[in-house]
Amino acid sequence: AWAYHKSGNSAAALPIAENAARIAPGSPAVLDTLGLILTETGKDTKRAAQILVRAVNASPGDPNIRFHLAKAHVANDKRADAVR
Repeated sequence: AWAYHKSGNSAAALPIAENAARIAPGSPAVLDTLGLILTETGKDTKRAAQILVRAVNASPGDPNIRFHLAKAHVANDKRADAVR
């Protein structure tokens, strides 16, 4: 999913990321990928933030996931949450 998204093929990336999240719903990496794809494509930024909160909770020390959550908060006009 990540490779498709980064190569500009988000249409192919999203269903793969969704499927991965169904298979591994507790995986921080999988949740991060799905959340970031949803954020960057603007498909569902509110859901993206919820997914990324789960990813942060599963891997609280990962700064990349925290950054992706901040991006989702900004996309949802929640700048104070993004800063926090």
